[in-house]
Amino acid sequence: MLDFAVGDRSEVSCEQLYNKISFYRVNKFFTDYWKAYSLVLPYHQHQQSKAETYTIEGVNSRIR
Repeated sequence: MLDFAVGDRSEVSCEQLYNKISFYRVNKFFTDYWKAYSLVLPYHQHQQSKAETYTIEGVNSRIR
């Protein structure tokens, strides 16, 4: 699945993205340490770690 939200790195932008993907059956969110993620994503489904995000960040930079 792929979705996106255009915005800054605020909590509001994170909420916009979360609202777009919240209807998918997501069991776990792996994120970096952006503060807004911990404010928006459900605690029991959220894991912060660069180990799980570095590959997709590399793909994203190639797409850009």
